Amino acid sequence: MADNTHKDASSSDGLEKFFRAIEPTISDAETHLSVAPGTIGNIRDDSDFLAIVKMHATIEPMLNDALEQSVTRALKHPKVAFPGGDALADFVLGANLEAKIRLALKSEIISESNAGFIRAVARVRNFYAHNVSNMPKTIYEAADELDKQGDGLAILRELMASTSATKKKLTSRLAFVYLKPFMFLRFADLLANLMRGIRPPPALSDVMKGILNQRIDDETQASP
Repeated sequence: MADNTHKDASSSDGLEKFFRAIEPTISDAETHLSVAPGTIGNIRDDSDFLAIVKMHATIEPMLNDALEQSVTRALKHPKVAFPGGDALADFVLGANLEAKIRLALKSEIISESNAGFIRAVARVRNFYAHNVSNMPKTIYEAADELDKQGDGLAILRELMASTSATKKKLTSRLAFVYLKPFMFLRFADLLANLMRGIRPPPALSDVMKGILNQRIDDETQASP
């Protein structure tokens, strides 16, 4: 009994170190969204329903902002401007979530792991949002009902683990005892990538350079 208590304490201490390390990322996201301190940071202590809803409500606008900065900015750049560019940029931001995920992947704003996490959060969020009687249910119950054949494990893996190797090791519900804290760490990793998309470094990304260089080449070749 004492050994188990010691292990639990060690695990908790380790998680707290991770939580302290991601505090700047969470704070940046709260500042960017103009919400009160703790609005996002307290998600790990919220009920399952509220945690998922708040994560989804954080991810979607930040994904939009990252796409606007990293993709639509290129469409509106004077070097690549063309008739309908503004309309195309608006169309991108008005697309459904899956289309935005795919575009963010191709633009290297998010990773495949981030994309899997967003999709899993969206599925559980829709489960809660479309039926008020689902709100008291846990994430485990939501995953189970969404993926009855797989006992919800596929969704839980996407919420908790970032690598294929780790996901393969999660073969039992017992492995998800730390679902909420690890889900929050996955969430913070996604926010860090989105913030990099929203506030890119001064140097143009390779994608932007390619677009601009192609446009310059085309204009040079067209010149008499």
